[in-house]
Amino acid sequence: MKKHAITGIIILTPLVLTIVVIGFIVNFLTRPFINLVSSLLTKYEIINRGFLFLSPEKTLKYGSELLILLAIFFFIWLVGFLAKKFFIDWIIQKVDLLMHKVPVANSIYKTSKEVIHNIFSDEKPSFKQVVVVPFPGKGIYVLGFLTNQAPLSACEATNQDLLSVFIPTTPNPTTGFLLMYQREHVRKIDMSVETAIKYIVSCGLIAKMDDKGAQQ
Repeated sequence: MKKHAITGIIILTPLVLTIVVIGFIVNFLTRPFINLVSSLLTKYEIINRGFLFLSPEKTLKYGSELLILLAIFFFIWLVGFLAKKFFIDWIIQKVDLLMHKVPVANSIYKTSKEVIHNIFSDEKPSFKQVVVVPFPGKGIYVLGFLTNQAPLSACEATNQDLLSVFIPTTPNPTTGFLLMYQREHVRKIDMSVETAIKYIVSCGLIAKMDDKGAQQ
């Protein structure tokens, strides 16, 4: 029975984690618009009854989320399509220039633009190197991702050569801690970013295979 239970956990855990992560993303994207869309669907009685085992309230909620996701996808596609046209490209350049001049908003805009560019750009990886660093205390180590040199002001304030390391949480690597370490405390290891993420998401159940095929 114990063997069957473990097998069931191995089969279901990736599915559950996938559902949790997707649910988080869907909730994050639809939350700002859910009340407005739900109100419109209710007002015009587009969705006013249950579906299969779903209550009318759940049907309204899920239907609203689906419409919002479709609208977001269409909007992104439309912007990408129109960006190929000269006049839209010109407008985007003007909006970009304007956003760089608006106080407060310019910091958010520039930071988010740089982050998105680093994530989706083919020029360089988002994470430079998988590393091992002490966390949360001396003698305890975790996997992290070397992202960049620490801000110059931080290095000057501490009079140390610091590196920025992102430490993801388990089993959801989309959240974590951004810490600055002395260079000598950051140990680079021979592990790909993909393998490290698998290790973190699996809570250590999946480790990099050595040359003999045994798990490390």
